[in-house]
Amino acid sequence: MNNPKDISAWHFIIEQNDAPATCKATGKEVLQQLTRAVAVAEQKAKQAGEVREHAADKTRNIMPTLKREIAEGKKHTLSDLVAQALKADDMLVVANLEKQYADQLAASVKAQLSAAFRRHRAELLQWIATRRIADINTHGHTELITPELLHIYESLSILWQPKWNEGLALNDSIRLPLVFDARWTRDSHASVAWVWQHIALGDVRERNGKHYIAAYVESLPHIETPRPPTPPRKGFANS
Repeated sequence: MNNPKDISAWHFIIEQNDAPATCKATGKEVLQQLTRAVAVAEQKAKQAGEVREHAADKTRNIMPTLKREIAEGKKHTLSDLVAQALKADDMLVVANLEKQYADQLAASVKAQLSAAFRRHRAELLQWIATRRIADINTHGHTELITPELLHIYESLSILWQPKWNEGLALNDSIRLPLVFDARWTRDSHASVAWVWQHIALGDVRERNGKHYIAAYVESLPHIETPRPPTPPRKGFANS
């Protein structure tokens, strides 16, 4: 789970003109829920801190007050002081319990950020594919293939059938890459491009939880000399 990157990725989706409308709507919904949940957690944390200090003050105040009353010959108020301390302690129990549940709420909403990507697996995968094939000669990050998009793709947790289509120069153990090494052979690069092209065309099928491309490899795309990738923005990549 990587909440900062999940949050950035949902903001990224909302801001993109070509992103699926349903995904944008989900992004706005989950981020609004997160804002509200975090606000509750912060409020309850502040309240718990204030009540904790109040309870500590009541406990610390017992002995100095008793000593002063005895020194001044006044009637002691020990029963009242203890009652006030116990009341403050009870308030602290409630405040801590409220904080605990508020923290659980915020954690639950944060966990939903990643799960929400998978609810839109098909739409997001096809969107990612249209960006990847916009220039099939690239192999790394571009203006369209950003670190945010890579994070979204990785969050989809897509499992592929153990064997790629006959005619593809891909190792059967490989997970379909969105960005890959420029040292890959041209045939391997073309094979990856072929897969992404057919994902963009909607040729992805699923069987027993694993995906495959429902198409025959008649020919592979022509790949020119790979172009150098665009360096990822450090702010997101290192967050």
